[in-house]
Parts: sequence; C-alpha cells; structure tokens
Amino acid sequence: MIFDPDFRGARIQIDLNKVDIFEALDILALQTRSFWKPVNRTTILVSPDNQTKRRDYDELVLKTIYMTNSVTSTELTEAITTLRTLLNMRYLMSSTAMNAIIVRDTADRVAIAEKIIEDLDKAKPEVLVEATIMEVDRSTLRQLGILPPQGTAVVTTGGTGGTGISTGTAFPLDRLPRSSASFSLTIPPTTAQFLATSTNTRLLQNPRIRATDGKLASIRIGSQVPIASGSFQPAFVGATGTPVVNFQFVDVGVNLDITPRVLLNHEVSMTVMVQVRAVAGDRNVGGVTQPVLTNRQVQHEIRLAEGETNILGGIITDTEATSLNGLPGLKNIPILRYFFSQEQKSRDSTEIIIMLTPHILRMPNISAGNLRGLYTGSETIPRLRASPEVPAIGPSSPTPGTPAPGAPPAPQPPAGQPPPATPPPAGAPAAPPNAQPQAQRQTNSTVMFAPSPLTLPATGTETLIIIGNGMDFFGVDLTLSFEPGAVNIREIRDGGFLSRDGQIVAFVQRMETESGTVRISVERPPGAAAVSGTGNLVTLVLARGMRAGDSTIRITDFRIRDPQQNVAIGQPAEVRVLAP
Repeated sequence: MIFDPDFRGARIQIDLNKVDIFEALDILALQTRSFWKPVNRTTILVSPDNQTKRRDYDELVLKTIYMTNSVTSTELTEAITTLRTLLNMRYLMSSTAMNAIIVRDTADRVAIAEKIIEDLDKAKPEVLVEATIMEVDRSTLRQLGILPPQGTAVVTTGGTGGTGISTGTAFPLDRLPRSSASFSLTIPPTTAQFLATSTNTRLLQNPRIRATDGKLASIRIGSQVPIASGSFQPAFVGATGTPVVNFQFVDVGVNLDITPRVLLNHEVSMTVMVQVRAVAGDRNVGGVTQPVLTNRQVQHEIRLAEGETNILGGIITDTEATSLNGLPGLKNIPILRYFFSQEQKSRDSTEIIIMLTPHILRMPNISAGNLRGLYTGSETIPRLRASPEVPAIGPSSPTPGTPAPGAPPAPQPPAGQPPPATPPPAGAPAAPPNAQPQAQRQTNSTVMFAPSPLTLPATGTETLIIIGNGMDFFGVDLTLSFEPGAVNIREIRDGGFLSRDGQIVAFVQRMETESGTVRISVERPPGAAAVSGTGNLVTLVLARGMRAGDSTIRITDFRIRDPQQNVAIGQPAEVRVLAP
C-alpha cells in the first residue's frame, strides 16, 4: 500500500462484519475522505479525495459508441448534449459518417453513457394513416318565366329596290319600299320555360401514408396550376427596367400533411393539416389572366387510439345566384313578371368529410433492462455500482395473495374452521342480500362469414364478408381474433346493411395488430328505425402474412342493440383461412 504525498494519516476505530476486501476499502475511504485505486495486482494507492487528485489518478477510457437508429446529425447532437448534462462529460465527439459518438472519460462514466445510449437508441415507431376524403357536390337549377323575342326579320319583295332581308333587333324605317312593293315582318315566337335540374356528385379519395414517429409525411393528390408573378430587371441609370414574368406552380386538389407521435400506450397523437384547393375560374389582373382558387384548410392536433377513426365534417360551401331577364319595368311587377321575363336560380352546395384512421406498424423495443434503474454514485463523483448486493431501483408489484413488504401477515383461522370473509374495499357499495347476477339477454340473430373457407392468393388480396341475419339491427358490436403472422388485414369497411335505406351510419373500427384483435362498431343515427333481414355488415380485405400456413378468424363476441340501446348477445362464428 502506497500513499500520496498529500495524504495525512489519522487513527480511527471501525468494526466491519461480513464484508469483502473491496467493500471494506470503500467504507474506510469514505470514513477518511480518501479514495484508493489499484496500481498492480499487489499494490494499491491511497490519496485524498478531491477533484485535483481525481484528475491526476483516475485513468480514462476511450470508447466509440455506434448508434443503429439515430440517422441525423441533430439526433447525434441531442445525445451528446444529454451525456454532457447528466454526467458532466467533457471529451465527446460525434462522427456523422459512421453514425457514432466517441467518448473519453473514466470507466464508470463510459459505462453509464453506454447504458443511456442503449436506452435511447431505439427504432422509431411507424404509423400507417388511412385517410378517406369524401366531397359531395349538390347543385340545383330552376328556370321559370316567359322569354320574350330576341329579334325580328323583315323581308321586302318587288319594286325597284329588288328583294332584301334584314334581321336583328332594329330596322330603319327609311329602308321600307315607297313603290308598289310588299314586305313582311317576322317576329320569333315567345318561349315559356318551366325547368328544374338537380345534380349530385360524390368524389371519394382513399390515400394511405406511412410515416415515422415525429417526421412530416405529405400527400399531394391533384395537379399544379401556374400563377404568374412579375418583376422588373434592373437596367442602366435613367432607363426603365425590363419586365420579367415568373411562374409559380401551386398544388390544386387534396393536400395532406401529417406529423404523428406514437405513445407507449398504443395511442397516436397527430398534427394534421388538410387542404382542399380547386380552380374557381379566371380573372384578369393587370392584363394577365390569373386563375382564381378556392381554399378550404383545416389544421389541428388530435389524439387517437390505434384503429380509432376521427371524422371531420361540416366543411360546407353554399353558393346561390339569381338572374332575371325580361322587359324593363314589366319584369319587376310581382306575379306578372313571369309573363314578361325569365328568372333563373342556381344553388351549389359542397360538403367535405375527412376521416383519419391510424394503424401502428412498429413500436420501440423497450426491454426490462431499459426500465431498470442504476445506482450511479454521488453528484460530484459518478460511479457505477456493480455489486450484486445492490437491489434494482423501484419496488416490484406484489402478486395477488402475497403481502406487500413490511405488511403484517394475515391472521390464519384455527384448524377446522372456515376462513373469515374478506371485507369489501372502502368506498365499494355493499351488495344487497340474496342478490342474483342479471342474466344476459340472448338473441336469435346470427352472423356468418362468406366465403367459407377462404383461400388467400399468393399475391394480391381477397375479400371476406361478415353477413348478419335477424331482427331489430340498430347497432352491432363485433370482436374478431386472428393470427397476425398468418393474416394481414389490409382494410375494414362498412358492408352497407345498416345504411341500405340511405342513412349515414357511424362506423368505428380498432385493430390491435400485436394481439390479433379487431373491434368493430356499426350504429344507425339516433331517431332512425332498426332494420331486419339479411345483409353484409362488414367487409374485410385480407392478404397473406409473413408466416405460411392455414389459420382461423373468429368472432369471439357478437352483440346487437335495438333503438332503446338494449343489448343482446349472439352466437360466435369462425372461418378457416387457407394459404396453400
């Protein structure tokens, strides 16, 4: 054992039991405010514990930590900032080309830095967002009234002037023949119009976009319209600049920007910007014809569970125009104006409905080691304690029937006597005496799959239909189970049974890919009557999964609701899915 020249020895009394040599030296160094380090296999150095002596005697380790998921320089810089803030590390450098961080510090600090990088360097989650954009255009046109003549025709024959024809709204009287000639005046007929026109147009777009957590993903559906912008090119002093026309292209159609954030509870927070642009006409601006664009834009932040659908509606544009053509003065008289004029009314109504459904494709692989805490020494001297006697940070949850640490054991009844009844928890309502559980109401309505069995092709998709048969279908709740590795559910949509009379139904579906569970709810609007009979409830679009072989899709829970929201339970069903 050797000592630093500045070390001052002191006589202390200490009693240690059941400790090894390393623990004894640590306790002794803590008592004397010193530290020790091995020099070789048989010698240790003891020195006063201060920052200067630490810098003189602590040996540094050079380590290159490679990151497999952080791909940008910003992420490397953020990791370096984290290490400097938490561990007060000075010697750090990033290598963008090798996607690595180079550290030089004590062995304890380097080991703690590796633990932090391992916890943070995880694959980013990915989300598949299914967007359904529906645009419904309704236009009506009504023409009512009598259209007066718009012109006359005069025909002259004989005489010295010969034969002539003149048409139009005006005819000079000096052109009438003064000799023995004849002429005829023709007035076009008056037209009475009673016309009503109604048109409905529905535009449906269903784009899908795959986005990484925290990264902007964009979809552009439509075309680009050029818009002119002018400028003057500078010339010599005293002269007028030369005009230069530049063209900028603007996206027209449906523009969708999504920035998702995947949470660990399988929910997705999204910043969404939806913009719908269309060309409404042209306008002359400074001698240049410029297009006029209509713009409808929604930007908001929402939080949805996996498979939950967000419906954004009410983006309605109404345009109404009235024009009146007829004889001046007479066209303004009530009732009589329809005999001397024509009235034209047009009304255009456009409504846009946007539905967004996120599906989580990948979650970060967080292991139990990432959740485990570590003892890292004091604030001034970080140190990684690797002793097996150091317990993991954070108490584990006790299993049912096991008393929590420190709790007194439950009293045991004497032999031959039944165990005492467990009192209900505080705040729980007491059950009435002789209370019987309420039986679930059963229904005779059934569900089935078609086709059964279903054969999946080697490439492409196949449609599987869930058919309902019974009475009083107002709402339907289905829970499906499938094998995620064998079957890939590409799309879930309404089958049309509950909306066959034109009612707009609420269709909500939630798919948990990891557990292989799909929950579907279809319900008619309030006030609508229930439907009965046979029809397609849900349509599934399936494809082969990563694992080959046959599998089974089951309806594990089937419930129907009547208009009074009374729930009845039906029988489950299943279908065999073949993948030859």
